[in-house]
Amino acid sequence: MAKKKIYTWGYIIIHTLIKVLLIFLSYKYIDTAWIKWSLIVMIGGAFYYDTIVNLKFWFKENLENKDS
Repeated sequence: MAKKKIYTWGYIIIHTLIKVLLIFLSYKYIDTAWIKWSLIVMIGGAFYYDTIVNLKFWFKENLENKDS
């Protein structure tokens, strides 16, 4: 049986800060333009879709807890 993840605001905020930090560091310290921008696009896409999934699970858990 798979372990159920607990999504809290703290979890979502920490993951968001880590992703923003990765985007900032890749923009600041990578000099080759084609590597920099492709990496930023990939991290940005992962950030967007992961945040959407985290928020969906968080709202779903809140709805399930309110029904109980």
